[in-house]
Amino acid sequence: MKIWILPKERSLLCYPPKAGKSQGETNRERVFYRGRSGEKGLDALGQEITKLKGKDVSIHWVGEIENNPEWTHLLHFPLTLFLDHLPTHLVSPFKEAEKVYVPSYYLKEALERKKLFSKEKIHQYLPLPEPMPQLVLINDQSLKNRRPMILVAKEYVTKKELYRLMRIVQILQKEGYSTLRLNVLPKENILRKTLFPTIHIVFTGGEESQSLALFHLQMMGQGVPIITTDVGDRGEWVLHGHSGFLLRKKDTKQDWIHYLYSLVRNTKMRRDFGENGRLLIESQRKYQRPVLSEGRMDDKDR
Repeated sequence: MKIWILPKERSLLCYPPKAGKSQGETNRERVFYRGRSGEKGLDALGQEITKLKGKDVSIHWVGEIENNPEWTHLLHFPLTLFLDHLPTHLVSPFKEAEKVYVPSYYLKEALERKKLFSKEKIHQYLPLPEPMPQLVLINDQSLKNRRPMILVAKEYVTKKELYRLMRIVQILQKEGYSTLRLNVLPKENILRKTLFPTIHIVFTGGEESQSLALFHLQMMGQGVPIITTDVGDRGEWVLHGHSGFLLRKKDTKQDWIHYLYSLVRNTKMRRDFGENGRLLIESQRKYQRPVLSEGRMDDKDR
């Protein structure tokens, strides 16, 4: 029996089992959510662990490590971690995990340098993005006749980055793009497949310890060009001048204006960047089988 313990919001790191579509479970898998009690949370997990005591059970913890004794005392081995961030410290039972999966080479190497786990336990994997409803992209006409939108997940941007971006949008609005909008939404809203009227550009930033690989793959799979900061694993998928722009630490406000203005005004560039990103995702689907597929491990990792 596999037990998946997921964050309260939908997770990009690991898609829960889908065989039981209404419940997200199968006869060999159970899904529980942190931050909840009752049927799908802590209470139900405790009952399930008690019922399955002595049987073949594996625990799969997804997302940020929470050193909460209410949860940790229920965890046992074999324990597998799926991390999208670089932990600052570990306590039992997390530090004794048998396997640790991360979605980028940067995070894998960073974990190895910090020596939080032995090197042989750390694995890089890349599950392909779960299909989402096609975002409405209008890249074939002048943006001056539209209401273009720059999408920002608020968890993936610092206050300083957001303030600079807001100032730049105001400048572009005064320079002829008065309908340009900046939409800052919680990641949870985006992952719930909220439909947006128009998305032309996605902006990301944030701390380098947080992986954005899977979020970027999700957006690129929809053909959306990305502007992001060149820290952490951002450059593993967003290729500068090909599927988006990378903002370096030394780039000034004028550099930011240049890159954003280039994408806002240049229809062909947006279309080309979006198509390049989409083709990159398609090549992954064709040539690389992910370690996780439909919420399950490949046979070699069972």
